[in-house]
Amino acid sequence: MDFGFINPNALLRIYLREKDLYVDELIYNYKQTNQELIQNMNYLKINKHKLIVADSERPESIEELKRAGYNIIPCKKGQNSIIEGIKHLQGLQIHITSRSTNTIKEIQSYQWKVDKDNNVIETVEKSNDHSMDAIRYVVYTLYYNPEGRPNIRWIE
Repeated sequence: MDFGFINPNALLRIYLREKDLYVDELIYNYKQTNQELIQNMNYLKINKHKLIVADSERPESIEELKRAGYNIIPCKKGQNSIIEGIKHLQGLQIHITSRSTNTIKEIQSYQWKVDKDNNVIETVEKSNDHSMDAIRYVVYTLYYNPEGRPNIRWIE
């Protein structure tokens, strides 16, 4: 989950099996308070026992969802976590449901920055990336292993 208000709240269902990542967009809404987000999650019958990995920069939002009964943890972030998360994603075959229209648009526009000579810089253009952030949070937090050992499990 990537939290937003001016930007959207993005909640995705994600499965990883070997090198296949499956993504289904559940919520992508603007201008939702945490209480409205929780109401929406309850209405959609989001399973409270399934793990949610959320943006760690919003501890107050994580706490509100915990108090509402959701199994939610902050994502791991650190030096180079964006680059390393993206590199890990590049090694996966990503499958997205057709109803995940906002996520599809984000993936189609997601790109590296380039310098004045059109050389790629290892920095991501930070716009329209809320679903992409949510995907990266899950992959980096649960599956990324810098030692290269398998670290794969199913989540929802």
